[in-house]
Amino acid sequence: MRTPLLTVALLLGASTAFGQNSCSTALTIVPGTYTVTAIDGPEAPSPICIETGTATGAEWYKYTPVQDTTVRLTTDLVGSGDTRFHVYTGNCGSLVCVIGDDDSGNGLTSTALFDVVAGVIYRIAFDNNWSSAGFSFSL
Repeated sequence: MRTPLLTVALLLGASTAFGQNSCSTALTIVPGTYTVTAIDGPEAPSPICIETGTATGAEWYKYTPVQDTTVRLTTDLVGSGDTRFHVYTGNCGSLVCVIGDDDSGNGLTSTALFDVVAGVIYRIAFDNNWSSAGFSFSL
């Protein structure tokens, strides 16, 4: 019984997260580390939470915390390049910026700390303003 549980734990520790290409189909995530293979979604985030250029596409995720806390969203991981992200609350079509980041991490990676409220859906968009190449992120 221990071997299957260990295997499941290792698989959950780091996973490939095939983000969805639109806000309305955002992939649900939990705290962990994820690999994004490429930014190829046609729906660019709007509004832009960090004004450093215009994107044409994004990969979308959503996170619903189970308790009030502070979280760190970061692409400051091995193998990540130039990234930018936006974090929102609200419904698709009427999103409200919580935070965004572009280049606060090492090199050209992005990182931010922000407070979250239990039960609130946070939508996360990684856009292709600088690159459509794959990267890793953690929440």
